[in-house]
Amino acid sequence: MNRPRIVHLTSAHPWDETRVFHKMCRWLARAGAEVHLVAAHGPEPPGEMVDGVRVHLLPQPSGRRERMTRTRAAVWRKALALEPDLVHFHDPELLWGRPWRARPEVRVVYDAHEDLREQVTLKRWLPLPKCLLRWAVGRMEERLSTSAHGVITVDPAIVRRFPGREVPLVRNFPDIEFLDAIEPAERPAGSKDKWVAICAGTLGTDRGTGSLVRVFEYVPEHLELWLIGDVPPAELADWQTWPGWRRVRYYPRMDHRSVVALEKAADAVLHVLPPHAQYQWARYPVKGLEAMACGVPLVMSDFECFRKTFFGAAEFVNPENHREVAAALERLADDEERMAVMRDQARHLAQEKFSWAEEFRTLTEEYARLTPARDLLEVMKYETC
Repeated sequence: MNRPRIVHLTSAHPWDETRVFHKMCRWLARAGAEVHLVAAHGPEPPGEMVDGVRVHLLPQPSGRRERMTRTRAAVWRKALALEPDLVHFHDPELLWGRPWRARPEVRVVYDAHEDLREQVTLKRWLPLPKCLLRWAVGRMEERLSTSAHGVITVDPAIVRRFPGREVPLVRNFPDIEFLDAIEPAERPAGSKDKWVAICAGTLGTDRGTGSLVRVFEYVPEHLELWLIGDVPPAELADWQTWPGWRRVRYYPRMDHRSVVALEKAADAVLHVLPPHAQYQWARYPVKGLEAMACGVPLVMSDFECFRKTFFGAAEFVNPENHREVAAALERLADDEERMAVMRDQARHLAQEKFSWAEEFRTLTEEYARLTPARDLLEVMKYETC
């Protein structure tokens, strides 16, 4: 039986991004597929083959313009040169030009895992009015994706952007088996007696990270904030002059396993985002779900979508009120009994409702529906049963 050759493709994400590599590519390889990952961002892979996935890391673009032009063309050339049975791509910019039409035998899946219409309204470098931007990119995405053989997404709110077609949900639920195998990191000497809150991932003013630094101007001395991820240099330099920075321990971007190990060593995970529309519809944030799976309590923005998903495992706060967030952190730090209840509830919710295994079954069923090679379903049947 021939192994299906599946290529995952991204021009914007690092190759070791959680959804792309750790969940989809690794699980597909484990299920018996031949899996390639083409990317242009991220650290140098430890080898050509990583956990059964063949990683093709192309030169990183020097800026946004190069990424949208040369890099976009280069990753598609590489992907199609691999003669895949199926290509699964993860960035809306890769819709442009629809290069897959030159290879009708290749099945193509577009992963619409971000609300593009809301996302563009946060881009200060785009000069058009927000209402026009939302309409234009929404129409572009809808029209360009019509020639993709399949579209999948992570949230029911995005399904409505693709009327008239079946759009399966493959949500960003945690890989509990992977997370359970990671041991908590040892705390640095200066943090062993601290109550630690951690924020990891994409950091920046638009993500509310600067507000968190402000929050730590108002907390007691025994509370500490760990930030993990890359920060625009100008923003980082500015934050370092603020009074709250003296209670911050900063780590540049690190691999997923190291982030999880630090999160397990912390007392709480922060997911305090500003009230932009882009964040208020995102019911299943990856960092929040992974924290639950690790049994770590959360402090989150008081959005309706978060309450529906994380109720009982999180403390909800007004992200625009620094003193309110500080008071919530202090209450949790002084209430070990409540923290224990939240830890138990977090783990229970993750195990009962939010496991990646069921999402992976949906993914492979969609692949099997699209490809004419029925071997694809047969090869993966044992993994998805």
